[in-house]
Parts: sequence; C-alpha cells; structure tokens
Amino acid sequence: MKPETLSFAVLAICAALVCSTNAADAQTGLPPLTAQWWQWVLSIPTDNNPTLDTTGKDCMVGQQGPIWFLTGANFGGVTRPVERSCSMPAGDVVFFPVITAFFFNTPNCLQGPDNLTVKSMREQIKPFINSVRNMSVTVDGSPVKPLRVDSTPFPVAIPAENIFNPDGCGTDVPFPPGVYSPSVAEGYYVKLENLKPRPKPYEIHFNAEAGSDDFGNKTVHDVTYHLTVMSVLSK
Repeated sequence: MKPETLSFAVLAICAALVCSTNAADAQTGLPPLTAQWWQWVLSIPTDNNPTLDTTGKDCMVGQQGPIWFLTGANFGGVTRPVERSCSMPAGDVVFFPVITAFFFNTPNCLQGPDNLTVKSMREQIKPFINSVRNMSVTVDGSPVKPLRVDSTPFPVAIPAENIFNPDGCGTDVPFPPGVYSPSVAEGYYVKLENLKPRPKPYEIHFNAEAGSDDFGNKTVHDVTYHLTVMSVLSK
C-alpha cells in the first residue's frame, strides 16, 4: 500500500497550556497515540470521515475520552484551503498531527503477495517526512512547535465504505474491508493538555508542504479550525 499523507494542527498557546514535548514523552506517550490516531481516522466510513469534512460537522465522530483528535484535509484530493467550526469538551487532551504519513501491509493490493516488515515500511515513508517544509502552526496567531514521532506498529480495521475507494487497489479495484497489520506512521505531532473553556473559539491555522511533483506525491495543506472549548457540567 502506498504511503498516504495528512496535515494537521495543534491546539494551544504554549505559554498558557502544558505542551507534552519533552524527550521522554516523545519516546513513550506519543508513539502509541500516533497509532491510535490512525486507527481512529481509518476506521470511520467515507460518509462521515472527519478528513473529508470541509465544515466541521463531523469533528465529533468517533471521539471518546480522554483524548480528542483533530484532523487535516488530505484524503479525497483536497487542495484548496479548508475552514471548520466545531466544539469539544474541556478537560480532554488534544492530540493532533501537523503532517504525517503512514504505510500498512496490504498483500496483493498495490504490493506483491508477500507481507512487508515494519522496517521496510518505515523506510518507505521516511523520505516523505524528511521532505517536510513550510510548516507552520498557530493558535490565535501564536506559534506552536510540533515533535517528529514514529508510531508504534499497529493494526487497522478498514470498513467497507472506506476513504481509499473506489480505486483503493488500482483503477476500478476497490480496497477490501478487513483488519490489516502491521501498520506504521511517522510525522510531526503535538499533545496538548489543559485547554481552557472560553466564550470565543480558538482560531487554529496550520499549513505544511512535503513530497515532490516529480514523483506525484506532493502534498500541500492549508486548514483553519474555529474550535470552541465547552465547559462540562457536573452532576
């Protein structure tokens, strides 16, 4: 399976929030979260997959605490700027890739019949992430610096109505549903805690570029979120 890419932003003003960007967390907490993010986004059917959403109406799909995921807009060939408005509960940790790529083992679908190793798949996506440039993430105009993270290996469950179709395994060859393993991902991510509720939405803008037109894998993203953080009423 060829590597796919998405660009994502990080929610926060680091002066006011706790940003988990220390080296220890990058080696322990972030790689599993990267795997969970991909498991979340790939398991959601096309009709309400947040990566295909251009308004924010699907930002709550599949969310379950205490981690709140956000997404970019690469799948479906989106090249124009995307603007979304949505809400999330206070108290959740936000995890979000700025730009990322993944590769998963799919025998007889855009690869030969043999299973691929984790090492070989990592080697496939690393050049793309090495090419990342013009990356910027701001929240209300304040910059946020992401960390580069390799995911832990993970399985993915692909539904029948998946974001790769109708040509997931080639022209007029749909990508079959099922559980695929192993999978790997790499990219630039941020984990943010203690995002406080407020009446005014946070304005999150992020853009990034990677890949090359020479190989047909150039990716350019420009996404803005208007994110309202809601207070959670206690019983």
